Amino acid sequence: MGWTPQWIETVLGECLAVLLAWHGGLVSDITDGTVDEFDAALAATQSIPATSRRAYRNRIAGLRQMLFQARIVDTPPRRRRWARSYAQRFAEVPMADAIRATLLRYVTVRASVLRPKSVESLINDLLPFADYLTTAHPEVTSLEDLDRSHIEGFLVWNRTRTWRGQRAASGAGRIISKAVIQSTVLSVRNLLDDITEWGWEQAPPRRLVFAVDVPKLDQPLPRALPPDIDVAVMNAVSGLDDSFARIGLTVLRGAGLRVGELLDLELGSVIDYGPAGTWLKVPLGKLATERMVPLSVATIAALDEWTTGRGICRPLPHPAPEH
Repeated sequence: MGWTPQWIETVLGECLAVLLAWHGGLVSDITDGTVDEFDAALAATQSIPATSRRAYRNRIAGLRQMLFQARIVDTPPRRRRWARSYAQRFAEVPMADAIRATLLRYVTVRASVLRPKSVESLINDLLPFADYLTTAHPEVTSLEDLDRSHIEGFLVWNRTRTWRGQRAASGAGRIISKAVIQSTVLSVRNLLDDITEWGWEQAPPRRLVFAVDVPKLDQPLPRALPPDIDVAVMNAVSGLDDSFARIGLTVLRGAGLRVGELLDLELGSVIDYGPAGTWLKVPLGKLATERMVPLSVATIAALDEWTTGRGICRPLPHPAPEH
């Protein structure tokens, strides 16, 4: 599976062994339900710090992958599996009960028509808004109490806030990007507009966020690398020792893929059309479109190297049907 010795010891000694001590029995007795119960118990416990619970999410993800490849369970691991429910996500941020209930209800309704990644983005946009109201305006205990002054204060605060969550540790107080600033304002505007249109009791009495409040993004034109720089970059890529990085970057550059599209490629995505050449079937991605891309000799060689070097790993189903 390409794991380092340290990660093998972490998954086996600090996750599998703990799960067996908690549940009992043998490794062959483990089921998906066993891991789910262990995951839920860790998420609910208050006896270990939050940092340890976050670390265990990664270990449990590795454990699910190992159990699947060892044919102990038949449910393939999902990339970026979220152990926390929507209610748990909103419970982690202090806010008034009425506001929490409204946001949770809104996210649950929107999740029925959004992709999982879009739901996560929506939650990540709404949590800072709730955090701001709790800190700056504790007197606001329901969204119906909002007025324009609260929104104006939020717009100013949102332009200078720093990253939250995991990025806060790596960002070292770095200001969020312009795209995140815009996305947050759009999500708050949509929230207030939607609950007003839907006739919810918690809706503000009038519209509070307007089109002029949405920050405008720069629209730079894409610029190709000069030929000499492009050659230097690809020469450096070809010398990488990490086969995943080397092959991945080669395919990204040769097929013009996004990172998410690269990760979602299937084993049968390379199709030989005879005289028309070899093409790559790119799965549904960010723009919800599917396309065929002609492949160069170097890109085909990189894909062949990856598929022949997989060993006996079990194939994973394409994640698109889950959406």
